[in-house]
Amino acid sequence: MIAERLNKNLKPEHPLPLKGVVPEDLIRKFNYGDTLHWGDQREKLADLTNGDPFNERYHKYCCQLTMSSLSHYYFGFAVLVAAALGVPELGQEE
Repeated sequence: MIAERLNKNLKPEHPLPLKGVVPEDLIRKFNYGDTLHWGDQREKLADLTNGDPFNERYHKYCCQLTMSSLSHYYFGFAVLVAAALGVPELGQEE
């Protein structure tokens, strides 16, 4: 969406970064098709990467980027909950 808004002259043949990438599906395919264990997503992951090393690295990068973004989000939320509950800050002595 950002690429589309920044460049009003964008044509359909121009590549768009992360176009068609669905974070939830991507995480599931990598975690249950390769990273955590070989589960029921292995064939879907193979279809996604098409045996192309560039395609595989690109999608793995997208997956890792998504997971690190989510970890920052949930860590921040945990800090807010701890503050709301009156839990002392991590690593500080009372």
